[in-house]
Parts: sequence; structure tokens; C-alpha cells
Amino acid sequence: MNAIFVLMLLGWIFVPVYMAAGVYTMPEYLRARFGGQRIRVFLSVLALLLYVFTKISADLYAGALFIKLAMGLEGETGLYGSILVLLGIAAVFTIGGGLSAVIWTDFVQTILMV
Repeated sequence: MNAIFVLMLLGWIFVPVYMAAGVYTMPEYLRARFGGQRIRVFLSVLALLLYVFTKISADLYAGALFIKLAMGLEGETGLYGSILVLLGIAAVFTIGGGLSAVIWTDFVQTILMV
């Protein structure tokens, strides 16, 4: 099944529920339904963990795989070395220039890829 159809199906299921409750996001809905501050903290921690284990790890792997293939590195040592290089570059940009440097780097990478 195509992702577009799944998103449309989820929209048809959840949008009426959100509209009836007068909320716009899932955390708002859960807070309105169950109340309290704990649900907000739980969802924040869950979102951070999911982001780290899905998006960031996939981005690191894809970038490291590209570097490994482009540089002709061999084996798992080359992959792990590439990951460490990517982490080092990201740390230097973030510490040196803050979020602005990261945004500009993403912009330049996007232009290069397009």
C-alpha cells in the first residue's frame, strides 16, 4: 500500500476526533483527555528517543556509507571511521557556529544534492 493512501486513511480517522475535541496535535489531545503534565513529559522523551534511534542513526549510516564508498575504504572499520568523522564534523560545526552553522551546512548540502 502506498504511503499517500495510508496518510489519507489516517487523516479520515483522526481529523474528526481532533476537530471534535478542539485540538490540533496528538499531545494536545492526550493532555485534554487524560490531563496532567506527565503525558507531556512522556511524549517528549519518547519523541527524542525515536528521533535518535530512527532519523539520526539512519542519516549517520547513509552519510558514512557514502563516505566509505567515495573514499574506497574497506570493511566495517571504514564504516565506523566514517561515522566518527561525520560526528566530529557535526560537533565542530555545532560548537563553533551554533545552530546557524548547521542550517547553512544543510542548505549547501541540499544545493549540492539537487
